[in-house]
Amino acid sequence: MWRIGGHNTWSRPHIAFDGVTDVLVVRAVPMARAGRPGGPALDLRFKGYPAFVYAQQPEGRPADLRGYAESGVVEFDVRVLEAPTAAFQLACHDDYPAQPGLDLTERLRALPAGRWATVAVPVAELGRIGSDLQHVDVPFMLYTEGTARIELADVRWRTA
Repeated sequence: MWRIGGHNTWSRPHIAFDGVTDVLVVRAVPMARAGRPGGPALDLRFKGYPAFVYAQQPEGRPADLRGYAESGVVEFDVRVLEAPTAAFQLACHDDYPAQPGLDLTERLRALPAGRWATVAVPVAELGRIGSDLQHVDVPFMLYTEGTARIELADVRWRTA
């Protein structure tokens, strides 16, 4: 289940994969990736307010992800259409905003504009900044207070 939260949207609306979800902080448009199989893809426009887009475990049940701590990676495919104007963070947690975020801003800005790329973040990096992997109900979250437009697809945790 994908959701949006942030400034004036603490109700955390679900992202509809059968139509546009447009709230004050983020516009999410489901999309298909030509020639690419995989799960749902989203065109995400962050509008310059504190905002987060996240995937939540089914029924909010937390998972123990410590098995990924040493050799795991969080991977996702992304196409940067408008580079972030402020810090753009990746987090996994069970208690937002108490869990830290890993700044992906420079990684995203370094990607070729308008082209799909895979970003792979070692789970060890999340551990080093203090993420608690024992009780995770949100295994993937992106957040920023700036503007950005990205297309996001195929989010996955895997062991290297």
